[in-house]
Amino acid sequence: PTSQALGKKNPVTMWEINHKGLSYSMDEGVQKVLGHIWEKRAPILAYVRDHSDIKVGIRSAIWIHEDRPVYDLSADSLKKMAYLGCKFCIDDVYDLRGDDDDDE
Repeated sequence: PTSQALGKKNPVTMWEINHKGLSYSMDEGVQKVLGHIWEKRAPILAYVRDHSDIKVGIRSAIWIHEDRPVYDLSADSLKKMAYLGCKFCIDDVYDLRGDDDDDE
């Protein structure tokens, strides 16, 4: 609002909640992020509805250290994301396991 009062536009503003943790299920991280905002879902949704240029989304980056994780989302996560009009994407997958085939 201050920028608008000065006649300035901010083309991109981003609020971000990060969750880093070891897990074999992508849904665990999604649930952690949703847990941070779910109590405030009504005012968040009202704000998003009042500002049609706002986009809501969850982006997941996967880091594989040992076993490949399960790329799943629970029905609960899907319902909550749909309620918020939230898009979902797997942004990047980083496979940090060594390639043992070169040693043979």
